[in-house]
Amino acid sequence: MLDPSNETTTGQITLYQVSDYATLLDASADASGVDHINIVLNASRSVHIEAEITTGSGEQIQVVFTQDLEYGNVQDYLQDFAKQVCFCEKTNDRDHSHSFRTFRIFS
Repeated sequence: MLDPSNETTTGQITLYQVSDYATLLDASADASGVDHINIVLNASRSVHIEAEITTGSGEQIQVVFTQDLEYGNVQDYLQDFAKQVCFCEKTNDRDHSHSFRTFRIFS
């Protein structure tokens, strides 16, 4: 709870920086085998949002949210391409600040 007041908490986004698409970090394909292929893709995307919140009792609070996402995908097509094996991995690194107190969440 931000405020004990029964009045509505309002706010507005003051900065919104989000890439339209993920950034390709690297990609590779290995088709050296006659009966299989291996494809690797790694990408990232960043989100940065700042906002100003006004509590029901009128207190102004600055909020910042930053998130760096990374995504990895490995695909193997085996046995003359009759079988597909897929491994996906993602990481989140988030920074939050509330009234300029910053904390980190890793998940």
